[in-house]
Parts: sequence; structure tokens; C-alpha cells
Amino acid sequence: MSWMDNNSPGAELEMSNLYLAKSTTEDYDRLCSWDVLGIQDSPAEYQNTVYGDFKEQLARSSEGWYETGLLWKVGHPTLSTNERGSLARLSTLLKKLKRQPDLYQDYNAVIKDYLNQGIVERAPCDTIPQGKVFYIPHKAVVREQAESTKLRVVFDASAREDSRSPSLNECLETGPSLQNLLWNVVVRSRMKPIALAGDIKKAFLQVRIREEDRDALRFHWIKDTQTEEVETVRFSRVMFGLTQSPFLLGGTIEQHLTSYVNQDRKLVEEIRRNLYVDDIISGGYSSNEVKKLKAKAIQLFKEAGFELHKWHSNERELESKDLGETDSEHSYDKQQLGFRPK
Repeated sequence: MSWMDNNSPGAELEMSNLYLAKSTTEDYDRLCSWDVLGIQDSPAEYQNTVYGDFKEQLARSSEGWYETGLLWKVGHPTLSTNERGSLARLSTLLKKLKRQPDLYQDYNAVIKDYLNQGIVERAPCDTIPQGKVFYIPHKAVVREQAESTKLRVVFDASAREDSRSPSLNECLETGPSLQNLLWNVVVRSRMKPIALAGDIKKAFLQVRIREEDRDALRFHWIKDTQTEEVETVRFSRVMFGLTQSPFLLGGTIEQHLTSYVNQDRKLVEEIRRNLYVDDIISGGYSSNEVKKLKAKAIQLFKEAGFELHKWHSNERELESKDLGETDSEHSYDKQQLGFRPK
């Protein structure tokens, strides 16, 4: 049975194959054409228009973080809410989680942590949504070998209410691909004797979604594990699982880098050339040079609410989390790094 065949409300897609390498030409071609990779061919002029629309509506707060709206396809089919399907999937999920009490508690803790951080919020129950409404099913993916997050709550924005209804992903623009080719980034880093790599912590979740689009990012969960009373929650940040998310993150980072070109063009170009989605893979020719690069990159991203972490290098001292902030011998303040106070 094809992974697209079961369209009844609450049907859960068989996701296991999505995490395996594709071996046939047909599967490989389909993988490379998926919108979620952000590399599907589209007319360049149209994609430039989508990017222009994104830049016009992207806003930055006085605290530095960025907020964007969702970019909807013009003339997309009517988006059904998928509320029945979401509730059915939740019921199935809870039955599975109850068979693994520790996983159940961890899963609940992840969502409660999202609530505490403001990544998600309880949907207002005293107002009628004015925009599009969609309920996104979710499930657990456990990665025992992961360096940090072993349990990931995965959201399925490709779910449909029925065979005639579009998914949320089908109603959203994919946006142009803004990411570098990984091969080029890796090869450039190998040309430098001192390597440095790090990534942006929970990168997608640091970009805000404007109020009027949040009801399209609803999902169901329970208030507590005792009563299992269902409540409606919605994302206030860009969530991983949307076909548009890689573009929203990439566009936000690009605009942030552009805003700092006049302050430190060399740094901005170094990051642009060596950034792959949310990973920076760079380096230099001396320890002090790379230390300063790391400290400046940390400060630049911090200005937008992003945190760089999980540092790796062939020099152990460069892997320190606090390098550039508490290292007394090689510390740099904002003025030394070239950042002017706002």
C-alpha cells in the first residue's frame, strides 16, 4: 500500500521509510523533488516574487527577534481543519504512549516545556479564528544516538482530512532554496588547518509566527496525564515539519546577516559561505583567528535571539561553550568585535 493511499480521518502515515536511504532511481527522484527539501524546481521569476513578499512582511522586534507570516499559495484549494483526524491520531498516540510510561512522561514534558518557553500557546477559546485553521497531528520519534535531543515530537503537516482535501503543506509556498550546497561547505572547511563547526540551537523555533497565522498551526494535547482532558494548543514559532520552514529560517538568517554587512562585511560573508541550514562549518589558520571568528559569530546571532552551541573542532579549547564570553585571555566585548550598540 502506498504511503499516500490511506486518507481516512486519523490515519497515520507510515513514516519509517522516510528515515531510510532510498535505493531505487524512482524513490531517489521522488525524494529529491519533495517540497520539504526546498529544492523543487520552480520558475525563478515566481520564486523571486515569493522571496520579495517574504522580505516585505518580515518584522524585527526591539529585542532583536524576527517575526514572519506564513506564505500561502495563491488560489490554493480550501483548507479543511482536519480536527477529526487530529483527535483520532491523538487517541491512537495516547494508547501507544501508555504502554511506555517513561516515554509518556517525557513526551508530555516536551510540550509543557514548549508552553513554558512560549514556543506554543493555548489557543484562545473566547474568540473565533479569523484566518485559516488547521489541526496538525504529531507523534514521537526516539533517536538514541542523538547528541542532545533524543526524543523529538514530530508534527505531520502533510496530513489530510480526507482524500479530497489538501494538506497544510500543499497550501503553502515552498519558497526558493537559500541554502548552500553541503559539499561546497565541507570542502571549503577542509582547506583550513583549524576546523570549527557549531549549530543554532532549536533554530526554527527562534523565529516567531505572526498572530493571524497561528491558528493554522494548531494541535491537540492533554492538560495533564491524570485526567487526559484534551486542549487546543498552537505554535507561535516556526515549526519543523512545514514545507515552508527551511525557507522561513533561511530567509530570516539572510536578512539578519544583510543588516550587519556594513558593520563587518568579512564576517557576514564568512558565515554566508559556510552556513548549511542551521550549521556553521568553518575554520581558520590560527587558533586566535578562529577564537575571534567564533566569538563574533556568537554575538551576531545572539543579536537576533539565536544561540550557537554544540561546538566541534580539532582543537579542544575551541569546543568550550563559553569561549569568547568568559575566557579571560581571549575575551572580546561588543565594541572589540565590531558591533555597535543599538
